[in-house]
Amino acid sequence: MVNTKKEAYENNFLLNKISELSNTWTFVFDLNENLKRLYINDDTVKSHVQKDFQGCFSTKEWNKFQHFYHKIIYSKEHSLQELNVTLKIGADYHPLQLKGERIDNVVVIIGKKMIVESKYSMFNGLPIPIIFMDIDGVILDWNSQLESLFESLNIATFKMNEPFYLEQYHAFYESIYSLLNTLKKENEKCAETSFREDGIQLSVQAVKFENNFVIVSFKDESLLLKHEKMLKTQQQMEAVTQVAAGVAHELRNPLSVIKGFLQLSRLSNNLNKYYDTIFSEIERMNKIIEDFLSVSRKEIELHFVKPLTLMESLLMIFRSECLLHDVHFTFSINGSDSPVYVNDQMIKQVLINILRNSIEAYDKQKENRTFKLNTYNDGDFFRIELVDQGPGIPEAILSKIDQPFFTTKEKGTGIGIPLCKQIIEEHKGRFFVESEESKGTKVSLLLPIYKDRI
Repeated sequence: MVNTKKEAYENNFLLNKISELSNTWTFVFDLNENLKRLYINDDTVKSHVQKDFQGCFSTKEWNKFQHFYHKIIYSKEHSLQELNVTLKIGADYHPLQLKGERIDNVVVIIGKKMIVESKYSMFNGLPIPIIFMDIDGVILDWNSQLESLFESLNIATFKMNEPFYLEQYHAFYESIYSLLNTLKKENEKCAETSFREDGIQLSVQAVKFENNFVIVSFKDESLLLKHEKMLKTQQQMEAVTQVAAGVAHELRNPLSVIKGFLQLSRLSNNLNKYYDTIFSEIERMNKIIEDFLSVSRKEIELHFVKPLTLMESLLMIFRSECLLHDVHFTFSINGSDSPVYVNDQMIKQVLINILRNSIEAYDKQKENRTFKLNTYNDGDFFRIELVDQGPGIPEAILSKIDQPFFTTKEKGTGIGIPLCKQIIEEHKGRFFVESEESKGTKVSLLLPIYKDRI
């Protein structure tokens, strides 16, 4: 008995010395998963682990550890088993490389702390934010660009060289988890997603390498989102400015009629005789002003609108614009009563911008100055066609027309057509430009119809 106690003491002393000298963690369990002895060269960490060993693991990591432990016990060959796992002790994370083996009636597990190798510091030389992690979402390293990005977006910052779990931080990490789930599939090496919330827009890309390590990169598109909103506002204001001249011209006609009948009523001393005509002209003016204000409003809410109602509200503006610029305007408005789900102000902005482009194209053309508006149902879409007989667009230019900032106009910004296309696509619609040099241009817009909303 004395020799047995002495042997146990000497083994205990030896394990403790090994732990001190090598900075390893040594765990000794019985076969019922009870932690019997622990050797860690840090009394605070040791006390925490002894008090609540299971509490040092996330649910996912604990499941991994239990599988590892049972594999040690029930393996037919008493071979060394290995596992990489991360423990959280207080506010700190400890990534360990575990090796375990069953020896008689005990399980001995030795853990070596994993240190992020210096080769990953190359991320700091990259101009984009980078995270380096394993396939289970434990982050191993990141670069300073990522910290700068998160600071600007008010997302919790990290403690360098201490891995952590994604679910404990900003909600956008859910998008990263979706990438990791994709990459867990055997043949998937790359995945991409995006995150958008409260003015924040991030493009997120992940690439899987050997040993199931993953690099995730971020592209901050928040400024681009703000810039697009500014361009839309600028486009809207340009449309309002152009339309205002036509509206002013259109208002002259009813004003002239009202003025004439008021003079007649004064001469005849009989206002009642001309009341209905005067009132109808006032209503006509009110309708013109309402249509103009609908273009200048800034709200961006979507709502269900009957397409014929939407197009009829534009006819007065189109007619006055064409009249002002000596362009012959014709239209054919057809379609069902099924509504479209749109922001009518933005759709009007698109249509007026296309009209303006056609009018500008007629600058040096004296004949065949026409503009046609045709609408009809096209399957599950309401199709709007805008056709002119202008000089057309050369094929080389047509292929670049929807590229941002590409323009052939001396004072153009190149934001018109790309913004129009973007607005229509944001309405889940389609946008096409067909043109042939010397034969004119046709622009087609297709907006989805919601037949269940009749």
